[in-house]
Amino acid sequence: MLEEKLSVLFGAKTQAGNESDIASIRKAAEQGEAESQYNLGHMCYRGEGVAQDYKQAAEWFRRAAEQGDAGAEINLGYMYYNGQGVPLDDNQALKWFRKAAEQGIVMAQVNLGYMCYKGQGGHQDYKQAVVWYRKAAEQGEAMAQVNLGFMFYKGQGVSQDYTQAVTWYRKAAEQGEPKAQYNLGVMYGKGEGVPQNYNQAVEWFNKAAGQGCAMAQYYLGVAYSRGRGVPQNFVKAYAWSSLAAASKLTPEQHSQAQSLAAELQSKIDRKMKGKPSALPFLPPSSQSSAELSPPPMRSIAKPKGAPNITARQKSRYLTKSAPIASWIPRPLSLTSVKNGLMRLARRCNILYRLGNELGSS
Repeated sequence: MLEEKLSVLFGAKTQAGNESDIASIRKAAEQGEAESQYNLGHMCYRGEGVAQDYKQAAEWFRRAAEQGDAGAEINLGYMYYNGQGVPLDDNQALKWFRKAAEQGIVMAQVNLGYMCYKGQGGHQDYKQAVVWYRKAAEQGEAMAQVNLGFMFYKGQGVSQDYTQAVTWYRKAAEQGEPKAQYNLGVMYGKGEGVPQNYNQAVEWFNKAAGQGCAMAQYYLGVAYSRGRGVPQNFVKAYAWSSLAAASKLTPEQHSQAQSLAAELQSKIDRKMKGKPSALPFLPPSSQSSAELSPPPMRSIAKPKGAPNITARQKSRYLTKSAPIASWIPRPLSLTSVKNGLMRLARRCNILYRLGNELGSS
């Protein structure tokens, strides 16, 4: 990913402290030194010591890339991908990402896998996507791991293998990747690739929900409402389902979350009036099984200090975590859920009926 390349892994190889340093870098770059060409491109891209100029950045990256500098190759690919200083050109982006990927650059491998998966710069090729995701995943890149797990789950480019899907999801989940945590929770809940275990499902849903994953929040609400993997608790079920309903879900998912929250509020009302009722079950079967998240293919990230994300990324590639409702602080904890629920309850004029439940949670 270019952000890491420019700011951490492949930042400027020589720091320019003053005009004399800049002049020396420029002179060396003009004499064909690849490292100085890379550094000058970096400076032009970020406007450090020189005026920001994407065209000049692309030109210097190109000169270094043509000499085999892997950092310049991935940067040039990024600029072609987003049309910065050069025309937007997926074929050229693919070409330069491939060169960097073949030198073992992890984020170039992830980007190349993504473009093969989407069919950008050529025909869609799941097998090649698997090849490049695997190379990055084996180097510990969490996004590649979750994408590789998804492809094993769906049988895209590889034979369908739930056990392998679980293996790769777990590697990413243990690094804190919320999509992987959610998907791993689904697989424990459905008993796919692992023995069915509701306790484990809830544990992984909890981790993902705390990072703003709306579907994990919804299924936590379901778990508490049905007493699956956790003691039945309508208050917590109502809190999580309401939280999910306030997040960015698809219209269908949002409707499900709202329906569950409304049903749970009704259950709480009747329970507090001394009229206990049967535990609610999930909606029809088409809604009762959690679909795995679509592959959260990482968009080509902007470098530190770059302009806002392009419209292209916003409309086609960018994957965001659903925001947590403003009335519950982040990170989520039992205390914060309780506090948020108390505020919500006051608004609904039902606080006095929920006090005992909150006190015993």
